[in-house]
Amino acid sequence: MSVYTPLSHSQLALVLDSYGYRLLDFRAASHGIENSTFLIEAQDRHQQPAPLVLTIFETLDHDALAPYLVLLGHLAEQGLPVPAPLTDHHGQDQITVAGKPAVLMPRLPGEHDFAVDLDRCRQVGALLARLHRCDTGALLALPDERRRLETLATQLNQLPYDHREGARALLSDWQARPAGTTLIHGDLFRDNLLWQQGRISALLDFYNACL
Repeated sequence: MSVYTPLSHSQLALVLDSYGYRLLDFRAASHGIENSTFLIEAQDRHQQPAPLVLTIFETLDHDALAPYLVLLGHLAEQGLPVPAPLTDHHGQDQITVAGKPAVLMPRLPGEHDFAVDLDRCRQVGALLARLHRCDTGALLALPDERRRLETLATQLNQLPYDHREGARALLSDWQARPAGTTLIHGDLFRDNLLWQQGRISALLDFYNACL
């Protein structure tokens, strides 16, 4: 289960109240390993169903989280199937829950589908092409991909011995290339996609994105 910070029904109801929602039910997300994620059934102020997701961040602080929230709003505005953060009664897109940064988002439709075939691969490639073409000029500074490569270099000795030389050569070639301004997701595993009727309905978890 993807929960490190448990919440009671009353705690979660109080969080939703600050956004104008009434809590009906919730459960822990079954995927993800870094943060605490709750899948929520709620009603909005017009008593309409409102499926939501609350994420409590276990490692990022408020300042580190801010560029990612700007990114999510930016991508959603450009029509990508990405959930944008909701704002509370004070206009804040991140709050504090149990002493940690937290974000409430709409829960986009769809389910996990771990099958792999040619059509799914084409869809993922087309979606990545749209992502890579997004204008990044209006974004806040994202983490430096070059520093991440330096961190990766220190981990290569954990690979099987026969793979280390090839991995070092590949990484060295990558580090020698000029840095660019193309946005990458950086964490596109199958559990970060949702599907509905055979089509991608959501691209999730941008908290490793960089240029």
